[in-house]
Amino acid sequence: MIHVKNKKGKPVEGALILVMPGTSTETDASGFAKTIHKQQPGDYIIVIVEADGYKNQQKQVLIGQNRKVYGGFGAVKSPEDEVDFILESTNEPKEIKTRPLVVEVLDSKSNKPVNGASVTIKVLKTGAVATVPTKGDGEANFTINIGDELRAIVTCKGYKEKWSDISSDLTTEGDKSERRFLIYLSKEKEEDDELDWNGTFTDNYSKMTISGGGTSLSGSWTYEVGASKGTGTLINCKITGNKVTGKWSVQHEDDTKTGARSGTFTATLSGNTLSGQFLEDTPTWSYKPGYSAANITSSMHKGAVWPFTFTRK
Repeated sequence: MIHVKNKKGKPVEGALILVMPGTSTETDASGFAKTIHKQQPGDYIIVIVEADGYKNQQKQVLIGQNRKVYGGFGAVKSPEDEVDFILESTNEPKEIKTRPLVVEVLDSKSNKPVNGASVTIKVLKTGAVATVPTKGDGEANFTINIGDELRAIVTCKGYKEKWSDISSDLTTEGDKSERRFLIYLSKEKEEDDELDWNGTFTDNYSKMTISGGGTSLSGSWTYEVGASKGTGTLINCKITGNKVTGKWSVQHEDDTKTGARSGTFTATLSGNTLSGQFLEDTPTWSYKPGYSAANITSSMHKGAVWPFTFTRK
């Protein structure tokens, strides 16, 4: 006895059943078919199923070992071998591998849209680029591959060039709907000493509170990503123009370990956007029960680089 269904559980009628050695037949409206062969228990036969709109499928059947048992106490075994097939459609919709990305460009002072800015998106892994101008609403529209890490480079007459990294967190998280990324442009004539470093800067997972100016600043930093969270500070931060360099230190905890992370960082302030990267030094871990360096592999290790783009709240 042969039963043929599709992946939605519906019977497939009219499927061609080929048995080698044996005979051929077709499934009825219930997706069932019976065939006859002359093989003895312990012998093998090959059963092939072909149906319009579905991929062909075959199974090797050991005679006498594919007989289903029916009932509970005092169950009886079917005298017939029974084989189930679940066919995959040749017209299955393809998995969506792209999503729309909107890059919005605003003036850092007026917070108004910048029309006519040239926005280039670069795929960091492959180097592929695409360039689109912003319209009156300050938006440039792209189609990106899910999971790509990207770099946005924006130029516009009268403004300073600006680039920001777009991490794969933005391009993969949640559903496959449109994603938006905001970039602020500063006028070329704006003086660096007018920069305001003070405030709270955030992204989807982090919050950084900064105070200071002139030649140095201080700051605190928290993050939470799933079961991972951390609290730390910015140390020995020095300002040169609109750039800051310094060190960072964080107390980290997740579901496998706790410990101290540290390293250096560089960042650039443009209007209300703080972008740059953290460079990780060697963390010091204390592992939770059942975990150790032998069975835990962490992305937090010496030399790891963590790009960031924070926006002032």
